[in-house]
Amino acid sequence: METELKLKKTGLEQFNEARKNYILALAIDETNKQIDNDSKQEILNENVFLFGRESICQEVGQRITKQELSYNLSDEDFKRFSILVDERRKEKGLKLNYNKFEWAIKEPWNLSSDAESRTIREEAEKVFVKAIMDILPDELIEDIKPIIKKPWREEYKKLLDISLNLDTVGGL
Repeated sequence: METELKLKKTGLEQFNEARKNYILALAIDETNKQIDNDSKQEILNENVFLFGRESICQEVGQRITKQELSYNLSDEDFKRFSILVDERRKEKGLKLNYNKFEWAIKEPWNLSSDAESRTIREEAEKVFVKAIMDILPDELIEDIKPIIKKPWREEYKKLLDISLNLDTVGGL
């Protein structure tokens, strides 16, 4: 005979708030990364940048056409590429907090698009996971603890996905 498990009602308000904050932080982080990736690809489409390093996928001197391969640029081309990308991100409305990071004051183009949003998302995720644990039935806590200790694992991502879709209004 299976026992029906129910979420704890005592932590639902905090859970809903943590979930809302996590969704917002995730959206901001994903938007920043998408603007950055789009900007990089547009700059590569509009300019000629060549492989400046040996690579298993291309020879030195061949044109780079995918933003995922921009790490193969020479140091000189990387700087020029990054400056153009930074300008494009600004045109698209992505303004980064250049004064917050010491290296970015001297080289504002050398700041990753998610330097700030990634940290905010990670913090919101920690709070969300704690809120998840606070509403789970006691019978599940020991099974879930090993999952939350390994955020790189698929089970962790599934826990987040399931928790994002929990109906905390009806069906408790």
